[in-house]
Amino acid sequence: DYYDPLVPAPWAGRKHDLKMTSVSYDAKTIASYDCVLISTAHSGVDYGVIAKTAKLCVDTRDALRAFEGEMGARLVRACDMSSPSDGSGGSSESRSDGGGVLPSTDTGGHGSLTNAAATGSSWTLAQTTLNKVVALFALFALQRLLTEADMGVATTATSIGAFVLALSPQVLGDIYVTRYADRDRIGGAALLLAAASAVLLALVLGAAGPLFERSLGSPGLAAALLFVALRPLADAVQFLPLARMRAALRYREQARYGSIATCGASVLSVVLAALGAGAVSIVLPTILALFTSGLLYARLVGYGPTHLHREEVAPLARTYVVGSLGQYLMNVNV
Repeated sequence: DYYDPLVPAPWAGRKHDLKMTSVSYDAKTIASYDCVLISTAHSGVDYGVIAKTAKLCVDTRDALRAFEGEMGARLVRACDMSSPSDGSGGSSESRSDGGGVLPSTDTGGHGSLTNAAATGSSWTLAQTTLNKVVALFALFALQRLLTEADMGVATTATSIGAFVLALSPQVLGDIYVTRYADRDRIGGAALLLAAASAVLLALVLGAAGPLFERSLGSPGLAAALLFVALRPLADAVQFLPLARMRAALRYREQARYGSIATCGASVLSVVLAALGAGAVSIVLPTILALFTSGLLYARLVGYGPTHLHREEVAPLARTYVVGSLGQYLMNVNV
């Protein structure tokens, strides 16, 4: 039996007629087989169904790379991600970029890479639109519930945080995606660097809070900065699962869970403001949204291989610092 959304039934040849039809793609059907073989990685297939229900899966296209942790021994990865060729004489479903191999995509004449990009843009646009609509209504409510002083403290705390937090763990996420073929080697180093920089920046910003409050004469600023200091820790929790979502082209889930976290944060802001939390009602929910989305992404794709290869720490740290500072300077100029 087979399933292919593009080939509902194979055509009869001159000598042979397989007389087969594509089976249904659902949890019950997949669970009925002793083994599932993935021979083509179509970008429009929800591989999460296989990850959850297959008794055993032999993956020749690395389509289930994001589900390694979830599947464990049920997944046999029979693919070579170290070479841009699939070894069959045909075109590869992976492509080299920046020293790494990006996710497999089915480009066999169906324009699926373009479709994947269009799908990602559509879901991102839908997520952004929904988030902005909810945030707009929340802003109207906050203007009625908070004083101008509260709004000023929140804005000042956010601006100081953006100025001080020069190292962004999200840059490590970009590196992880571009070096996805090396994920077994760099995953642990990336987590270590993200955690170390997050703790350092959080301590610096938290300790500087009282100084900023006294110098600016802004009561409540130190407390708000304590919450802003949690931002790099939240980024450290989120960056790796988010990078694995991006590598797996799972735009729909990324948009869905990202919207749940962001819209939830907008609602929480209004609730906290109504309870008299002041500037914290603006600062805290944004940080909680990052933690929440990171945990939701991790629940879907996990953190992947995180064994620490010490020889990867120094070169990855250099790339991380240079990339973060470049992004920081660009944001400051903007």
